[in-house]
Amino acid sequence: MLRTFASLSLALVFWIHSGPPAHAMSCDNRGAADRLHFGSNVSGEQVTICAEYWWPPSPQKKAPPPKKPTTPSKVVPNFFVVTPAKPRAFTADSSVLSIGQSFSVATSATTHVLKNTLLGRLALVSFRPTKTIWHFGDGGRTSTPRPSHAFFAAGTFKVYAVVTYAVKFRFVGTTRWFSDPRGIAIKTNALRFRVSQKPAIRQAGKPLLVLYDCLGGFRIGC
Repeated sequence: MLRTFASLSLALVFWIHSGPPAHAMSCDNRGAADRLHFGSNVSGEQVTICAEYWWPPSPQKKAPPPKKPTTPSKVVPNFFVVTPAKPRAFTADSSVLSIGQSFSVATSATTHVLKNTLLGRLALVSFRPTKTIWHFGDGGRTSTPRPSHAFFAAGTFKVYAVVTYAVKFRFVGTTRWFSDPRGIAIKTNALRFRVSQKPAIRQAGKPLLVLYDCLGGFRIGC
């Protein structure tokens, strides 16, 4: 009987001093500030922000050893999911080109911050474009954000970019940002370019009948 009581007491002391267990949150990039435990998780084009409060168990002065250890009380984990604004590919040049004709492209990707409320606190999630990879459809690729390109074969080509965002978040009232080491890569819309075999031929003006010639002065029909 004495040995059983000693074993239970030792187990209780170990459980109290071992602290609360690891988060039950689905977010794996975790941090903590006081009793607020939080984290993030990137999946595809979305990031999940999780948070929950942990409270230590109340100390008991003279209480009989429990039959089994009880877990610290905690709020059910809360989270929200957010997606950065999808970047748009665009060009100021014509979509009909001749062989060797140069054109330029760019994206609308910019740094932006989205907001949401979590456990009664306002959370900020920042998305910053860090890398842009352009695909030109002819095998050409570049990491230049605003590149120029030319096609040297006739055909129709689809041009698009893949923009990678760096993700970080914080709660209002704090100044520290917590970064997620994984980025979010999003594909833009595709721009379609049609390349002709020969340069476009400018049509000559329609011949007109005139009186005399048009070399000097005002002539009827000139």
